[in-house]
Amino acid sequence: MIEPRLEALEMRKKSMNRAHWIKNTHLFEKDDYECSACGCKVARPTDRCPGCGAEMTGRQRGGHDWTEDAAFMEIITGGM
Repeated sequence: MIEPRLEALEMRKKSMNRAHWIKNTHLFEKDDYECSACGCKVARPTDRCPGCGAEMTGRQRGGHDWTEDAAFMEIITGGM
């Protein structure tokens, strides 16, 4: 009876050690990538997160969009 519980615990540990990069694009700055597990930000995506050591899966999703920055700048400048 104990073995299935240990197996489930090992599967949970494996899934906790995986994450993906969230690409944050910016209008006036270089893009950066954020770890979905710990929030560590890096300039380029790598196979593992330097912050938490999570293995990165192949999927990537976009985060902050530069159009939000552009809209904010339009509000500040009055639409110039």
